[in-house]
Order: sequence, then structure tokens, then C-alpha cells
Amino acid sequence: MEVKQWKLVVLGAAFKRTPDGVRILTQRRKVQNQYQSYDPLYDQTWEGMGERMEPGEDVIAALIRGFAEECGHPQFQPIAIRGQEKITWWPTGKQDRYQCLEPFCFIHSMGPPQPWSGPAFIVEVASDFEPDLAQADGEADDFRWWDPAELKKALEEEPGRFMGLHIAVLHKLAAMLLSSEEDFS
Repeated sequence: MEVKQWKLVVLGAAFKRTPDGVRILTQRRKVQNQYQSYDPLYDQTWEGMGERMEPGEDVIAALIRGFAEECGHPQFQPIAIRGQEKITWWPTGKQDRYQCLEPFCFIHSMGPPQPWSGPAFIVEVASDFEPDLAQADGEADDFRWWDPAELKKALEEEPGRFMGLHIAVLHKLAAMLLSSEEDFS
């Protein structure tokens, strides 16, 4: 049995405020031919944004890089990232460095297609933000803005339409946007 090495990822669930209400972004995953063995399960499923982190890379920098690449906006800048507030310490004077982040949640995949783990954040984008798939990295072939109630219902009734690693993050965001306890202001 092949043992696969854990991969550290960062996920982002994007939303925007529109005159018609809040909308949540998903993209349709496109597993390219050279990656069929890497991820045979989730081609053509809906997902949030996700990025594998590079060694030594700042978590928030990886998140923004992922949005820039997957949404086709090289200069991507979000309005806000929930959990971006961070404190960096150099506590010992030994050039060690630590960050304390408060992500929206933490995701962990223990099985196929890959053993992924990492933090997930909520990313607010401008009301006129639209992905530009012609400029994107080719990992998605479509995108969709969902009403939170519609997304929550689809996740609950047809989870097979979504990338497994992203389901809990998208569901939690949709549920929070529907509750009166969170206004994201």
C-alpha cells in the first residue's frame, strides 16, 4: 500500500454583497489529464478556492496567491479575510518566527484523493468581482455565485456535486450567512 505524504493546503470561501443579497462563489473543478491519477474523484465538482502551500510560505500569502491564480486576477486583493488578523512573534531573539491565526475552520482529509490538511478562511470580494477564467490557471472551467440558502440545500441534498474537502467550509459559510448571529460587518 502506497503511503502518501500529507499536503498542507489553505482554502478560501469567497462571498460578495450585491443589491440582491450576499452571494457565495464556487468554481467547477477541472482535473486536467496529467492529474487524473492525482485526483480521480472530483473532476467537474463545485468547490471554493484552494491552494497547496509552499515550504516557508505565509498562510495568507498562499491564500491570496490561490485566488489570484484560480480566479485569473494576478493583482487580486480581497476586501477582507476573516482570520487574517495575525500576530507575528520573534519571542526568543533566535530568528525563529511564529504566527497566530484564527481561521474560519480547519479541514482535514484522511483518505482519497489526497491526504490534505489546513486552515480555511472566509474571503470577502468586491460586489463587482467576477473570475476571469481566460486568465486563470486552468484548474476550473466554470464558476457560479450561489444564494446561501440555495447552496446550503444543494450541499445537503446533492453532496456528490461538490469537492469533498470543501463541503464543510461552504456549508458552514452558507449556514452562518443565513443565521441572524453573524452579519460579517
